Amino acid sequence: AVASLIAAGRDGLLFEYGNADSLAKAMLTLLAGADKRAAMGAVGRQKVLAHYTWEIVADRLRAVYQQVVDQSHH
Repeated sequence: AVASLIAAGRDGLLFEYGNADSLAKAMLTLLAGADKRAAMGAVGRQKVLAHYTWEIVADRLRAVYQQVVDQSHH
């Protein structure tokens, strides 16, 4: 699920689960590129604030519950 939230290279990096070399490569990429790190961090933060704050997530969950309640009354 987490991989579907990340735009690889734009707001984060992905690595192959269970593959230490893949993880190490991603970590070295971050360690070597301060500008890239900062840019991805800024984009990731903007994404979280726009889509994944507790208020936004709670509103989405409330809407799903409301749909279920509304459908059960029909």
